[in-house]
Amino acid sequence: MRINYNGNVGIGTTAPAQELEVNGDIRLDSNGTATTNGLCHSGADSDTTFSDRDIVACSAAPGDIAEWYETKSGEPGDIVYTTGDTITYKSPAVNAATGEILNKNETLTASILAKTTSPYQLNILGVISTSPYETFGKGIREEAINENPIGIAGRVPVKVSTINGNIKPGDPITSSSIPGVGMRSTVPGPIIGIALDHYSNSNPNNIEKILVSVNLSWYEPPSYTNKLQQIISDFNSGLWCGNLDTLENLNINNTLNVNQGMFSKITAVDLTVTRDLDIKGILTSNILEAGTIQALSGKDIVFKLTEALGNTKFDIQNNLDQSVFSVDSNGKISIKSDDEDSSVGTSVFEIGETEVIVETSVVTEKSKIFVTPRSSVGNAPLYVEEASDGSFIVKMDSPKDYEVKFDWWVIN
Repeated sequence: MRINYNGNVGIGTTAPAQELEVNGDIRLDSNGTATTNGLCHSGADSDTTFSDRDIVACSAAPGDIAEWYETKSGEPGDIVYTTGDTITYKSPAVNAATGEILNKNETLTASILAKTTSPYQLNILGVISTSPYETFGKGIREEAINENPIGIAGRVPVKVSTINGNIKPGDPITSSSIPGVGMRSTVPGPIIGIALDHYSNSNPNNIEKILVSVNLSWYEPPSYTNKLQQIISDFNSGLWCGNLDTLENLNINNTLNVNQGMFSKITAVDLTVTRDLDIKGILTSNILEAGTIQALSGKDIVFKLTEALGNTKFDIQNNLDQSVFSVDSNGKISIKSDDEDSSVGTSVFEIGETEVIVETSVVTEKSKIFVTPRSSVGNAPLYVEEASDGSFIVKMDSPKDYEVKFDWWVIN
């Protein structure tokens, strides 16, 4: 031990620069009452040995705890998410019971982070910290190129916008469509934390920072939780009646199983009904597939064309999307003619003929057949003499010295 002329005491050194300078390790006995106060040192941090450091008081001014991550982009205040890319690094192993660093390393892999890109992004992780109280996970810095401390708990300045409305203390904050920027959350989804300050701006593209109490969690608006509680209560009472459209969004991507229920509006990707579906109001659909459409007892089946006369029609199509029968809103009927399989057509008496055989697969001996001449036939009207499966015979009593065309229609 040496005491110099300034009164500085040196142990292990002949030139002490401080009131007490020790070159070597210090071992203490602790006999006083334990506290939660910490002891810090000056200079850069170190996970191993160090020298020429002063023991100083620990500052409690910063407000958050952060972990080191590799990032693709971002700056303090940006909300970040986990990408599909990773980084592998080595970190000293620690004895969990004693806190002692062991003489070996562990190989670890972690996601590389980037600024969020969409509203209510599911894989948000934290916020790039501005001034963390303490950081963990420093081993990643040896391999990282653009490492950043990510605030995971505590008060952190966060970039926000009014793209989803003004923000007040207590509002949940989630990601927005602006990369790395938060907004007020109004529907179920992940949130980065709770706002601690007011922010209002008529320009939603304007970005500012406010303090947020960071605590990654899932937010359910009261309107959703209250409605779900009511549904559960009704179900437990043997009822399930209500208007699910009072929820801001109800999207069914897989299966909705309902024993009985009454809904004002359901939006579904696929809705399969295996028993009865009772609709009191209007069913609106681009395509309706059904095996049988059956009238209610004592009721007619009515197809109502609501637009102006002639502008819309009731159309029956084949599997080639070809119209085979239609009735427009003016009452005009159109039937497709298809050669030998047609129920309507045109035939002709050549000069001097008194008989024409018409072949069509739709006719039977019980069919009703109507013929209409396209020109004058005088006192020799056309008539159907015989009908059999696949054909019928049309006659006139006296031949003509000109062609006589006639239309025919077979009804079964």
